[in-house]
Amino acid sequence: MNWDFFFDNWGVKTVTANDIAKLAYVPNAEQRQALNAAGFLPAPDSNLPQLISVNVLLEPGIDSVMTSYYLARRSEKAGRAPEARLGRALTGKWLKPGDTLLLANIGRCVYALRTGSLPADNSSAERLASSLPDHVIHTRAAAASGPAPRRIASRTEFLRNPYVVAAALLRARGGCEMPACTRELFTRPDGTPYLEVHHLVPLASDGPDTLSNVAALCPSCHREVHHGAHGARQTAAVLAHVTAVTAAGGQP
Repeated sequence: MNWDFFFDNWGVKTVTANDIAKLAYVPNAEQRQALNAAGFLPAPDSNLPQLISVNVLLEPGIDSVMTSYYLARRSEKAGRAPEARLGRALTGKWLKPGDTLLLANIGRCVYALRTGSLPADNSSAERLASSLPDHVIHTRAAAASGPAPRRIASRTEFLRNPYVVAAALLRARGGCEMPACTRELFTRPDGTPYLEVHHLVPLASDGPDTLSNVAALCPSCHREVHHGAHGARQTAAVLAHVTAVTAAGGQP
């Protein structure tokens, strides 16, 4: 992920066992720079700390935390300089040792994100952008120019059985196999209705590439099964339909 797309300044650090055990997170140099750019310096007295509202991104049930920021005094005999720390409210119950935590700023706003919670695909960037304030989204979109950058990527693809796909389309008889779907289909250049063949148990989860494990769905139902709030319920409904059709000899 290119964090420069999203933030003015940023730093990523792996949360340590000490960060959790001491109830005090120690930001690294890049993270301290982001806090400084947002106008926050650690208070010299831990009893009178600087308070920072940190916006937590893409963490269910947590929108923000109010955390302290201070210099912790350490052993003068050992010659150890005071250490900048963020208080226990930042780590709370949502971070654990081994998590990678991004701290960043946009202007005077500070953001936190567990980077390991994001899958490595472009949808992650879109989710992150959508989670930022509206004015940030509009400003950064207006500043965009030129062609999109390219990257070379390798991926594993499954070689699906073309007869399973063809048989599923025949079984569907030009209609979406999602029960109660009434969406109108558009047609291909050859005049046939456009349907997408979906594996009910994903191939990536070792689902079989068989007629009993696929359904011909309209694009809307297909996207909703993958990304909708009721995808699991819809999968169960279409699986029951396909099972009944298969038991009846494969004809609707």
